[in-house]
Amino acid sequence: MTDNPNNEQQDFEAIGNIAGSIANDFNNWLGIISGYALSIADNLIPKTRAHEDALRILEAARHADALTKRLLSFSRASTMEERGTTKLLELNHIIDETISLAKETLAKQNIQIKHQKSNPHLHIKVDYSQFVDCLMQIFFNAMEAMPNGGTINVDTAEKPLDGQSYAIIRVRDSGEGIPKEDLIKIFDPFFSTRQARSSIGLGLTVVKNFVAQWGGSIKVRSQPGRGASFRIFVPKAEETTNLKKVSIQSAGGTVLVIDDDHSTLTTITDYLSKEGYDTHAISSSSEAIEHYKNNSQKIALVMIDVIMPGNSGKKVLKNILDINPDAAIIMISGFSRDYIKNHIKRGRWGFVQKPIEKASLLTSVRNALRKEQSSALKR
Repeated sequence: MTDNPNNEQQDFEAIGNIAGSIANDFNNWLGIISGYALSIADNLIPKTRAHEDALRILEAARHADALTKRLLSFSRASTMEERGTTKLLELNHIIDETISLAKETLAKQNIQIKHQKSNPHLHIKVDYSQFVDCLMQIFFNAMEAMPNGGTINVDTAEKPLDGQSYAIIRVRDSGEGIPKEDLIKIFDPFFSTRQARSSIGLGLTVVKNFVAQWGGSIKVRSQPGRGASFRIFVPKAEETTNLKKVSIQSAGGTVLVIDDDHSTLTTITDYLSKEGYDTHAISSSSEAIEHYKNNSQKIALVMIDVIMPGNSGKKVLKNILDINPDAAIIMISGFSRDYIKNHIKRGRWGFVQKPIEKASLLTSVRNALRKEQSSALKR
């Protein structure tokens, strides 16, 4: 990389174009792999070794799909003119949602994460997915710096700078810290302090570019042995009446998601939360049934995985319908809809196929809620 900022940006954009091209080609091949794996799974007996292997292929394809999304995210970040869909968002709420996504992974490394909230009405105008990616990158960088566990503290503040109010997101860790000679290069493309060959040193470069797209900046302070502190400065946005109206219209109600696979729960929760749905994710079928029994009046839709240990999806469906025969239900499975229909004949239910695709999921959810609202009016 050259010292000329214009040349550096051009190089970064060229790398981004390559990443985008690779991601698109890779997605095409993933579609073929997933298609054949689904076809194989549909023609095998459930719970056999061959069927489990087919499901593992689908799961691997889903993880690979997440990788291509990261490449595409980097591609978008590389071009300053290429902006995401910015929305007016409540800052502490997005931070809470991001922490919920990272919490389990951090806990496995004996890392606690704490969020100290200040102004509950602090709003910023950013792309939701980009903001979550930025925080996740900083969280996981902190995790790398705490191999023996530790603490991540997140807090927010509001501060006037150069005649404008900024929201400040500070992320501090109790890790190993960063040497002075590395600190000045930490946002440079391809710079990494990690020894692992899997690290290519683009994470914080992407973070810096996303923050710049929102009209903000990012700073870091650190000393060896005293952890690191990242501060993201984003222009504060004023809450408007329109924001509340949009929020109410987009929120379709409370959705209970029941699946023993954590990654599926995380994916569905992420997709639905961004659309304004209040999502409750439970991995235990027995706990989910009990939760529904106690909260059936508040839950607008239930999503149930067909194959789970203990109570199968079919049994969970029966229990839900015994409590509320008119419950709006969506079944989730790696099998085809026709296959599931042959095994689950009771009740009216929608269907979403694994691996979960956002567009298909949202369409099924909206349709199920629309039918439920229509039925409620007739009752």
